[in-house]
Amino acid sequence: MSDDSKWKTIEGWIEKAKNQLQTAEKCLNTRIQYSESIEAAQESIELTVKAVLSILNIKFAPSHEWKPDRKEFESIARQIQERNLLN
Repeated sequence: MSDDSKWKTIEGWIEKAKNQLQTAEKCLNTRIQYSESIEAAQESIELTVKAVLSILNIKFAPSHEWKPDRKEFESIARQIQERNLLN
């Protein structure tokens, strides 16, 4: 993936995350669409995490679920620790 393509993908994820967050807020305010609000908020979080990991060049599996062995999660955590991104 070219650098330009990567940034366009990231910008798309951020824009969609923003839209999903707005949808979550609207659904929550109706006081009858709680499940839709939760679903939209969850998607907003997922897209935001994908964007942040991509910006930081942290490799992650494009899967929507973690395998029971947690290897993907441990790989992401190790990359963050090795680069001292929490300091």
